[in-house]
Amino acid sequence: MEIDNINNDEYMDVMAVTSADKVWVIDGKNGNEIWHWNATNNLYSIATGDLNNDGQIDVVVAGYDRVVTALYGNNGTIIWQFFCNR
Repeated sequence: MEIDNINNDEYMDVMAVTSADKVWVIDGKNGNEIWHWNATNNLYSIATGDLNNDGQIDVVVAGYDRVVTALYGNNGTIIWQFFCNR
């Protein structure tokens, strides 16, 4: 789980990964879903930061399929994926 201001309002929001292969981004002000993303395998790690220096917080997740995926914070679409083949 991660806490960050993903939608650039004055409230911190919640980002969570689940064993149901989903990333959820939840509005900290009202508890509504901002967006979610369907993954390919059990996720276990999540982090946030402005990866592409556009002023928007992005989300990075990893799972047991050994794929690291970076997602745009404003809508959850894929920025890039890194496949850990070793």
